[in-house]
Amino acid sequence: MAEPVKAEKRKLKKAFFIVLSVFAALCALLLVAYAVLQYLKDDEDNGALPSEYFFTPDYSEDISKDIVYQSKLRYVYYLEYGTGEMVTEANVDSMPDSAQFFYRYFDCVISGNYEEYKSFFTQDYLKHNTIPDKFTKQKIYDIEVNLVNRENIEKDGGNIIVDTFIVKYKIMDNNGTFRNDVGSNTTVPLVFQLYKQNNSVLINSIGKVVYK
Repeated sequence: MAEPVKAEKRKLKKAFFIVLSVFAALCALLLVAYAVLQYLKDDEDNGALPSEYFFTPDYSEDISKDIVYQSKLRYVYYLEYGTGEMVTEANVDSMPDSAQFFYRYFDCVISGNYEEYKSFFTQDYLKHNTIPDKFTKQKIYDIEVNLVNRENIEKDGGNIIVDTFIVKYKIMDNNGTFRNDVGSNTTVPLVFQLYKQNNSVLINSIGKVVYK
């Protein structure tokens, strides 16, 4: 009689482990599904941070009177493949066209000139992407733009120089009206792709840096 009992116990034990294994597999699948959904959600909202991360927007603020911000390094540090120099009022006219472009771009954003902002982009970019309708003066500092790739392409019967830059900067007292994917005084690097054609320099794409 002992053998049938032992056999029955072995069957029950085996069935228990099978059920346990199935349960563990289902839990793993649920975790994977949850991670995928969170990834898709983050991709959809472009990584926007909760509102509590941001300061209250003040469209009337004169940031030139903010002593702390004025003490920050507010010039554009322009590099090509890791080598470059600061762009200032004194040398901007002698700098490469991309350096002059970024000088004007950041001056526009810092000044809160949202009406002019869209003029920095190609029509193709504006057609497929959303830019801020309105933003306050931005306390941007520690600006670094580094050319990492340059190539020529043919498009619509013309030649276009495509410059790819890694762009880094910080925003003091960030209120989220210009960028809502980064907090105050932190850096989230971006990839800018500039199209250069017929003395025109425009942004054709902006994306996040992906580290592998």
